[in-house]
Parts: sequence; C-alpha cells; structure tokens
Amino acid sequence: ERTIDLGSYDGDVPNNGGDEGETSPPKGLTWNRDPIASLSDWTIVVTSKESKKTKTYHVHKCVVGAGARSSQYFLKLFSTTELEECQTCTSNLDLEETAAVAFPRMLDFVYASREIEVQA
Repeated sequence: ERTIDLGSYDGDVPNNGGDEGETSPPKGLTWNRDPIASLSDWTIVVTSKESKKTKTYHVHKCVVGAGARSSQYFLKLFSTTELEECQTCTSNLDLEETAAVAFPRMLDFVYASREIEVQA
C-alpha cells in the first residue's frame, strides 16, 4: 500500500500574485489565473498573423468545450483523440490582429456567468 502526503490544509488559499504569506478566498474558474492553481487542462496559443506576436491562454476544457457559452470548435476538438493537439493539449490559432486582440474578451464571455459589457 502506497501513501501520498498531501500536506496540511488550514483553509487558506494562496494569493496568486500577492505578497508572500497573504491569503485570499477561493476564486472561481477563470482563464487568467495561474494554470496550476486553477487546474487548467488545455493551452491555447494565439498568434497574430500581422504582427506575429503570440499570447498563451490556459483554459479548462469543461468550460470552453462544454460550458453554458462553449465553443463548437473546441467541443469537436475535445471529442476526438486523433489530432496532435489532443496529445499535447495545446491549440495553436493564427488569427487576424483584431481577433487576436479580442480573444481574451471572448474568453471572458465564455467564462462569465452574467452578461459582460462590450466597449468599442
């Protein structure tokens, strides 16, 4: 029989990005939190076709593929095992500059449980 020490739990959650030793209440599932702390299970790398700048997003398959505001693209992708993406758990998307800039707002919408304000 093998025993794994998971450490002690005192009810506090580490504050991601705060001062050492500070704690904060648990946060909801989100794409812009530390990928390890949020148990992210998929990575999306967005590259702008024009500027060639890349940005990496750590997401959750259950949200982007099966959530209330899920993407049909990701649902189909997650439903297959034949693509290389499924082996690496990473999607590489080449988007127009405006779409690449708007991508985090799209993720905000997918993850939001309420309507979000869109500003031009």
